Amino acid sequence: MARFVIRCYTPKVLELGNELSSARAKRMVDAIHEAGAANVDIFVGPEYFFTYNSDKLLHGTAPIAYSADDADLARSLIATASARWPKMLIIPGTFFMIQGVSNPRIFNTAFAYLGGQKLSECSKFDSASDKNYAARSGLDFFPGETGRAIPFKGKSFYLQICADATNRPTVPCDMSIVTSFHPGAAAATHLADFGGRRVIADGEGESAMASGYEQKKFLRVPRWERNLKTVADYQIDL
Repeated sequence: MARFVIRCYTPKVLELGNELSSARAKRMVDAIHEAGAANVDIFVGPEYFFTYNSDKLLHGTAPIAYSADDADLARSLIATASARWPKMLIIPGTFFMIQGVSNPRIFNTAFAYLGGQKLSECSKFDSASDKNYAARSGLDFFPGETGRAIPFKGKSFYLQICADATNRPTVPCDMSIVTSFHPGAAAATHLADFGGRRVIADGEGESAMASGYEQKKFLRVPRWERNLKTVADYQIDL
């Protein structure tokens, strides 16, 4: 059995406003460096962290999708930060971004970094909200997958984005990681299929960890540990 320290970084996305993309990237990189210095094993950020006009996410018509260039710049800075902390798995929330040149479409994607390299990625499967957000940029939202298993230190962590957590994992896993913006009922869905464990980093300024497995038995009602701080650390034995 191994102990993992998981840090959720959950600033309120709506309060980030329309800061420059370079400032948004620096905000995330600074949080990654703080986590690395604290010997965190896994770092998780919130859904929609990388968006324009974040304060108008829920109300308004302003486009929020990152350009490919701004997304690439932020990702390169995160990869550089990852190289400084090569033992920490970094999932810096999601990029709501434009991809493609001849046929540009919008994706809501979470990337995972390890040792300075992109280890994996997962794009949100389907969302009526994301379709509406994409329409603000005059483009279509392209659905991805319901989740992605990420291997790390001999364990399998299943990454999902917000409501995609209502779907069961497609492969066996040891724990669920959810980056979200108001997860709602998805928070406790199918926990037994994810080893009875789930951590959520939410863009409304909170995080949580569910433990539904104790003494080799699944609990009928999982135990939840919740935190309203921007930075919260959770320990889990797997």
